Amino acid sequence: MGRWIVDFACFDPKIVIEVDDKSHDYRDERERSAFIESLGFRILRFDNIDVAQQIDAIVRFITAEVKRVASYPERES
Repeated sequence: MGRWIVDFACFDPKIVIEVDDKSHDYRDERERSAFIESLGFRILRFDNIDVAQQIDAIVRFITAEVKRVASYPERES
């Protein structure tokens, strides 16, 4: 997206999923997040250790978030 690479993107509804570890370079994270959000995307961030250890809970959270975002009546196309 723009000059950045995201881990996962869903275009309907607009959700970006990021899975990062402690070594992730966060120097330009505010600019990156602002750009992605300016495109109308919601960013969900998870630590890679949490993904490895709690995948079921994370899948439930993502599923609930997709349903919640998809249910907004004024959703952008």
